[in-house]
Amino acid sequence: MSGALGGDHPPVFWHKVGWGEGSRATLIPTVRATGEQRGARRKAKGPRSHANGAGLALYAPRRPYTSLMAADLREVAHAERVGGRDYDALAMRVEGADLHGGALRIIGEQPGGHRTYPMYMASLPARSGKAPKASVLLNGGTHGDEPAGAEAVVAFLEADIAGQWPEFAFTVMPCTNPWGHAHARREGPAGRDLNRAFRRASPRTPEVSIIKRALAGRAFNLYVDCHEDIDAPGLYVFAPTRLGNAIVSAVAATGPIHQGDLVDGEIPLNGGVVATDSDRSRERRTGWLTWPLPYYIARYRQAHDGPTLSDEGDPRALSGATIETPTFLPMHQRVAMHHAAIDAALRLLREQPPRDGGTARGAL
Repeated sequence: MSGALGGDHPPVFWHKVGWGEGSRATLIPTVRATGEQRGARRKAKGPRSHANGAGLALYAPRRPYTSLMAADLREVAHAERVGGRDYDALAMRVEGADLHGGALRIIGEQPGGHRTYPMYMASLPARSGKAPKASVLLNGGTHGDEPAGAEAVVAFLEADIAGQWPEFAFTVMPCTNPWGHAHARREGPAGRDLNRAFRRASPRTPEVSIIKRALAGRAFNLYVDCHEDIDAPGLYVFAPTRLGNAIVSAVAATGPIHQGDLVDGEIPLNGGVVATDSDRSRERRTGWLTWPLPYYIARYRQAHDGPTLSDEGDPRALSGATIETPTFLPMHQRVAMHHAAIDAALRLLREQPPRDGGTARGAL
């Protein structure tokens, strides 16, 4: 059920919400951005496709996601209202996380106006006491106007979620565009989209060079890249079909799934999955000159031994997922959806048989 209040106020939609099976549904107000505000961000994006044009179905948890402190959530909510975020506060949370024997280092400083912003990488070795079964890369914050990605990865460290997967080694980059995070900007400070610059860095994308140097010598069986979409009516994922379906199935209990046929009016979508193992995706990656981070990982930093989540038989086929959560939901719910997606990917990775070869090299 949804409705709107008129007048000069921003549109307020009332949604029937609940959390999980058997929970009590309530009505809550959700303030939507005005058409002018959304139009400034959408630019040339194509039409959206969703079933309920009167108001998107909203699923909201009855309590905040437990890995985030209430004070952190209030701070994030306030920052979103005023159009910027405190990166120093995010950095303090990263530095304050207990890594349980892992190592945190600053891999470089992102230049940004009158100051620089530290870029972090956490290396978490397998806790099984044995060589890791697989190596996993988690990344967030490449697009600064998609804050739930960075929040989800920082919360992953704070909640010690890696401890639930002792057979895996993790490399974690919480926020790879700190200037963008602080200024709520998709691009880096030089105006370039960092996630289109991984084929070849330039003087205008020094962050890409920093990331490439930091990843040198590492190889990953799985990557998960945490993003958002301001126009999406639900979560969707770029992934091999089997992995994408597992993620969508797991996240459906936590929030809405994008049920349209297209993303941005042109990218085929099937049940919330943009299949990276489709013929269209294979054709695009052979000629795409503006690589996002996952394409770089697949070509140069993907493990050729240990388990894989690609079914293509091509060693450069993507074995990972880019998660896109809808920004109209509350922050705590978007973080929970990212964590549910990460959990689903790790469960599927755990089930895979090893391939011939040596040890995974993710957390050095």
